[in-house]
Amino acid sequence: MKKKGLLIILIGSVVLLLVLKFYPPSIPHSVESRKECVTCHDLNGVKPYPSWHATRGYRNTDCTTCHHPASGISK
Repeated sequence: MKKKGLLIILIGSVVLLLVLKFYPPSIPHSVESRKECVTCHDLNGVKPYPSWHATRGYRNTDCTTCHHPASGISK
């Protein structure tokens, strides 16, 4: 019974770590007047996005599909 409990804890921990690692970060600023994300966020921008964003063909209009303004930030 102890092995089963430890296995559940181990699997839960791995799942939690994966979720935290791959969960898209929130947007720390308003997006109201900033519709062109790639102005600052491109491969060579002030705050570059990961290179795999470019290889998957994400467009500027795709950003807010995964990324949302942080709590307390108005859109």
